[in-house]
Amino acid sequence: MCEIITPVVERSVTIACMTTYELVTKDYANDPDEGRMRTAAHLMVSSLAGSLALVTCKEPLRVSLSNQLRQMLQPSVDPATLEQAVSLLVNDNLDLGCTIIERAATDKAVRDIDKSLAQAYEARAAARQRGVDFYQRSVMQQQAAGLFPAALPDSLKPKPGNPAQQRVYEDYGRLNRGVPPLPRGYPEGGAPASPLQAGMDGTAVAVPDKPDARLPEGALHGAALIEGLMTWTAAADSAVQAALQRDANATFESCSSELAPVLQQFKEMLGSEDVTLFCAKRIIRRTWEYLNKVHAGLHAEALGLCLAAMGGLESPGGRRIVTETTSFWMQFNSEAKFNRDVAEALIRKGLLLLPEVDQYLTKLLLQTRTQPLGDFAVLLARCVKDGLAGYADVSLSFDLLAKLSAAAGNNEGILQLLSAARQSSRQRAAVRAGLPDLPGLKDKLDPPGFHQQVAQLFEDFARRAMANPEEKLHAPFVQQLRAAGLLNMDDVTDRMLRILVELAVNHCLQSESPTARPDGTQAPGPLSFLAVDPLVKLVVCLVVGHGGGEAFLNRMLAMTVCLLRRDAEDKAGAFNARPYLRLLLGLASELGPLEDSAAAQQAAGAASTAAVGSPRYLRCVGMALLMVQPGSVPGFAYAYLDIVSHRCFMPRLLMAANGSGWPLYEALLVGLLHFLEPALRAAELADPLRLLYKGALRLLLVLLHDFPEFLCEHQFRLCEVIPTPAIQMRNLILSAFPRNMRLPDPFTPNLKVDLLPEIAAPPRGVPAAEKLLPKHTAGAVDALLGAPAAAGQRRNQQQPITAAAVQQLIGMLQQQQPEGSSSAAAQQQGQARYNTPLLAGLVLYIAASSQPGAPVLPGSPALELLGRLVAELDPEGRYLLLNAIANQLRYPNSHTHYFSCVLLSLFSEASRDQAGEEVRAQVTRVLLERLIVNRPHPWGLLITFIELIKNPRYNFWQHGFTRCAPEIERLFESVARSCMGPNAAAAAAAGKLMVGEGEEGVKA
Repeated sequence: MCEIITPVVERSVTIACMTTYELVTKDYANDPDEGRMRTAAHLMVSSLAGSLALVTCKEPLRVSLSNQLRQMLQPSVDPATLEQAVSLLVNDNLDLGCTIIERAATDKAVRDIDKSLAQAYEARAAARQRGVDFYQRSVMQQQAAGLFPAALPDSLKPKPGNPAQQRVYEDYGRLNRGVPPLPRGYPEGGAPASPLQAGMDGTAVAVPDKPDARLPEGALHGAALIEGLMTWTAAADSAVQAALQRDANATFESCSSELAPVLQQFKEMLGSEDVTLFCAKRIIRRTWEYLNKVHAGLHAEALGLCLAAMGGLESPGGRRIVTETTSFWMQFNSEAKFNRDVAEALIRKGLLLLPEVDQYLTKLLLQTRTQPLGDFAVLLARCVKDGLAGYADVSLSFDLLAKLSAAAGNNEGILQLLSAARQSSRQRAAVRAGLPDLPGLKDKLDPPGFHQQVAQLFEDFARRAMANPEEKLHAPFVQQLRAAGLLNMDDVTDRMLRILVELAVNHCLQSESPTARPDGTQAPGPLSFLAVDPLVKLVVCLVVGHGGGEAFLNRMLAMTVCLLRRDAEDKAGAFNARPYLRLLLGLASELGPLEDSAAAQQAAGAASTAAVGSPRYLRCVGMALLMVQPGSVPGFAYAYLDIVSHRCFMPRLLMAANGSGWPLYEALLVGLLHFLEPALRAAELADPLRLLYKGALRLLLVLLHDFPEFLCEHQFRLCEVIPTPAIQMRNLILSAFPRNMRLPDPFTPNLKVDLLPEIAAPPRGVPAAEKLLPKHTAGAVDALLGAPAAAGQRRNQQQPITAAAVQQLIGMLQQQQPEGSSSAAAQQQGQARYNTPLLAGLVLYIAASSQPGAPVLPGSPALELLGRLVAELDPEGRYLLLNAIANQLRYPNSHTHYFSCVLLSLFSEASRDQAGEEVRAQVTRVLLERLIVNRPHPWGLLITFIELIKNPRYNFWQHGFTRCAPEIERLFESVARSCMGPNAAAAAAAGKLMVGEGEEGVKA
């Protein structure tokens, strides 16, 4: 094999090293960290060299092995079986030979690329030792000449520590370089005669080799590992055969004690992740060789041990084993893969991705219908019934089997099984959704004939409603319901409502005819609401016209919510929310105007009827929506946004008398924002969430335009659930101001903010001070501020603000980590280390103790405490604290003026060392990132930033962070021009403003 290894390795390594050198030196030209550069080079060069070696050596190695084996075996092997033996041995050992060549290539490539980049590594280390910024002189010279990288767009220019660039190189390490060999038992260049070959009689079946069976590193590796697996396989087969000889109908459970030592031996072989994955792949290849219950259970149990060694089904390694098993099953060209015993054993262990199996099986059933396919589909239905799978996992084949069985007309047993499986899946979904134990939800307890009775009555009402759409009372029909005992507000009423909702929803969903997209996938089609709309009319008739009132409406909404949550949990990704959207929105649309007219009649003759009365029915609908908010039912998220922003719901709730609907609408809005918060915090929005986020932005924009007082009143609670990366969303809320206020122009020259009449007024919606902080935190802050202990009592003695006291307060502001977890682990999971709402409450609490509106004195306890916190907090905590302060920069009021002065004071009073410069840079960042997003921008934010860059007292343009890079310098100049005009901005940047101009900032 040496005559193949040497030229293949040399050629592969040379090409890979040359390519990697050019790309890595370009991408990491300005990166001072040689560790990142070395990691990227190793990942890329090993992937390229290994892939080139595999592609180049496969066929030469096959020919060489065949020739050598033929020469060795020819004297001792019958010529009739020689070629078959040679082919079998080559197929069994080709992967091993390719793996050896690949490893030799990757090892040599890593050594060679390190030699080529040694000078680059040393240059970066030397620059770090000298304490200077690293840059590659040749690249800078090219950039000065207008060549690379100046000619590239910004997204492609080299940047130090660019995560997107690093991910490109990390992806090289995830590439699957395995090349699948020919299946064992197939002639070279041949193919199976049929896509589904025989093999259902329990005999051994030809199983194709699995791709990517490279040998792992570890204690057991290479030939030793293969020998160990072969020994274990022989022992396992002997134990199974002995059990089957004693009892031909034996199962794995009946032989578990005899097979326990075999499984223990396999468990001891498992070690590192690579070893475990290699062993799992070998077991997967054997799974369908012997189709009996004992072998099936043994193989499934062995794969379960591999899953446990990898960390379980939810771990990356566990998911990879499941993916490998499913992929192998789908590629296996034999009907043996539909064997019931093997499939059930794998499903019990969670080793098959059932949604992918479902799609694959559905395609096969549409193309051909054989007995094994039908039996496998029945097996999946039985798994749903027994709780091994959910309806959502196998919905496609489940529904197709139901249609095929109904069309055949002689499959009553299968139809009964499907009905029982569907009912069982719904019951489990109800338990998972945490639904109340209502007797009306259990269709098993329905009296005989009750379902048909309700269906007939509903059909009768639907015909009446269509024949006479103007009729509102339908007195004869309601009397018929009363006579049947369906309106006694008991369990019978609940059963009737459940059946009505199920009938309407099922009729609506069955009317859908999906349409085809240009790419060939199915798109949702139009629905018929001929059953949903009459149900809305019936409910409105009973609520308003026949004394049902809020009690009947709440029963109806409770049943609708339960069925919605059950269906969403049961159907998962296949859940269609449109029937429930039509039902809830229809109730809001029909009951809202009736409630308005009733309120207007009651207010007739009163002094004023400008405000709408308390919307009792809409409040019921809103309370029902809180039970299905996106955090509880993600599949209903779009419908939820549609309802809370609808013209028949939002305006009526927000225009209620005395703002009685505002707390409920705040809760609904918080539910939507809370659902978006994790994705916004991670700044990673998939397309569905991006669409929902845009809808939420438009809703906030409507509120800003039509109901700004609502945003002013509830900004504190809304900003609590908006993460820091969602800057534009927060700006929309903070830009709101009362409609009876006229905002002063923030760009007015020499604007005296402290002389504005509105500055003395407190803002709306500030929570009471005692509700802002927990008692122990409030006590610690009071001690540091010397704040009053209680009304009418003597002022507390102020404690010195020592470093220990500040650190104790910082500890109170951090999130409480669960036992056994670290803050580093929480950060990796995207969790904040600090309690953001508590930081926001602390800022307002300090302001409440300092009488906002009064001058911000440099030596005041409040400013001293905030300054110490800013200095002692780490960058994350400081950033969150400064954001909490900036959240109070809103329309003209006492808080806006106070916190504007606080921010400016923190900027000017920061120490003159490197730590102080970091504080000033972070204050600037908090203000700047809120200004560079799209409008609107809060008024207080504008006046604060204008004062900062305009007043020479702060020497803003003299700080190094304003000119740390050409892009940053241009950004500051652009924002300054937008805020001050081109002439003033140029003068400010040049430091030519007159001293004393704009000195309405921090009052001494």
